[in-house]
Amino acid sequence: MRIVLVGIIIGIVIGVMIGATVVAPGLEEARLIPEENRTADAPGTPDAPGNAETAETAPADFRIASLYGPDTLVLGQVPERLVDALGAAQTRAVSVSSADGVASRGDLFKALASGEFEAVFAKPEDWDSRSALLQMLSAVPFGPPPDELQAWLIHGGGRVHLENAFRNKGVHPIPCAILPDQGASWHREAVRQTRDLEDLNVAASGLAGDVWTELGARVKTMDPKAILEALRDAELDIAQAGLPTMDAEHQFFRHAQHYYFPAWARPATLYILGVGLKTWKGMDDPAKLTLETACGDSIRTTLAQANTTQFEAMKALGLSGVQIRRLPDPVLKSLRDAWKAVSGRHTQKDPGFAKAWASLHKFRRDYAIWRDINRP
Repeated sequence: MRIVLVGIIIGIVIGVMIGATVVAPGLEEARLIPEENRTADAPGTPDAPGNAETAETAPADFRIASLYGPDTLVLGQVPERLVDALGAAQTRAVSVSSADGVASRGDLFKALASGEFEAVFAKPEDWDSRSALLQMLSAVPFGPPPDELQAWLIHGGGRVHLENAFRNKGVHPIPCAILPDQGASWHREAVRQTRDLEDLNVAASGLAGDVWTELGARVKTMDPKAILEALRDAELDIAQAGLPTMDAEHQFFRHAQHYYFPAWARPATLYILGVGLKTWKGMDDPAKLTLETACGDSIRTTLAQANTTQFEAMKALGLSGVQIRRLPDPVLKSLRDAWKAVSGRHTQKDPGFAKAWASLHKFRRDYAIWRDINRP
């Protein structure tokens, strides 16, 4: 009996210690911060009975434009899978055909408003590269990995901010693909300290470009072909990296032999299917459900495809002479500090960014309690 009582007392003491040192501080911090936008269910899914919008006449065709050609690794087949899913559903409200051509960057809202397409597949930032909010909804420097991003989007309030960013421009956004963490950057010269990053020409996009600018770099937004040519001509010192499979295809290794990780710039990258709001309202609930389900399947498929093919690409790059390394810790700290300064400025200037950033920050803080206490 005495052994049993001692065991109970020890168990109580250990439980109190864990509660006081691990869980309690995080829960107390969570209690003190006002509740942000949270949803029990994912917004944007077909309306519940009694709340369904009145369906208008849907267009004869459902044309999906994509910024990524059919041969693009991982992303190229997403629109065709959506077309197949909607076609197989045989809904009366929608018939489906592939869109001819690829929507040009910068004209996506116009393409939907003009009726040229019914939907466009692209990153949020591709719709307006000047919007810090859309850049944040695409990829967050030092931000959440794919599983955490999905949790925030589906049940943590993130989709509210995504929809708010697009709805007043006549677009209904559906999360439709996520790419996992990518490389950090390609360098012509090795990096040993933060000073090695000063006064350089860098090809980067999104919020990561703002981070490089904060560190004193001259930043340009360039397509892969232009990046390769600029590296060849020594007009570029650093290029923001993508997935190893994609970077190998672009052949950056021919002119930049230093490939750095981790993926601080894009720990996860979101792609959406932007459906014209008039088209969306004209679809019946089965068609909406089919599209939402197909995009959910697409997220799973793109993540699985991307994650299972990167090691072989890295191995091939290493065998070709590429030096694959992690960025030194002091350099990562400088990049993180620069991101804090950039996010602080955007929070002050952009109310939409400030709300979405506060929501994500709170979600990540709470999520970390659950993640850390379960980490072996």
